[in-house]
Amino acid sequence: MASIGSIQFIRLDWARQPQGEAVRMLERPGADGVGYQAIGKRARPTRARSICDVANAAAVDTLLQDANAIRGSLQTVVEDDGTSVDNVFVHQVVKVMSKRVLTPVGGLTAGEWLVTLEWVLQETQVT
Repeated sequence: MASIGSIQFIRLDWARQPQGEAVRMLERPGADGVGYQAIGKRARPTRARSICDVANAAAVDTLLQDANAIRGSLQTVVEDDGTSVDNVFVHQVVKVMSKRVLTPVGGLTAGEWLVTLEWVLQETQVT
């Protein structure tokens, strides 16, 4: 089961970006050409999409409040395959869609509502 912090999902689609050497461009007025300075390993922020089921319409709002409460913090992300990634910074979370289902089957709560959230995440730990 996938999760970001304590928020669990039926599914989490996240294409993690490998960390790589980041550089800063150096220029001087009046000098031809440019130089680059290595500033350390960094991962770029990436988008993730989660799907969660909740019991009712009020729980949709509660889920969004819980998701917004972890914005700006480091969280542990557990991917669909069980891979755990520590110290992931949560930049942003946006509700993409919430829809009522006709016949709930399975899921986390067998809830009547499916909620899709889009996250902007960034790994901070060098692996």
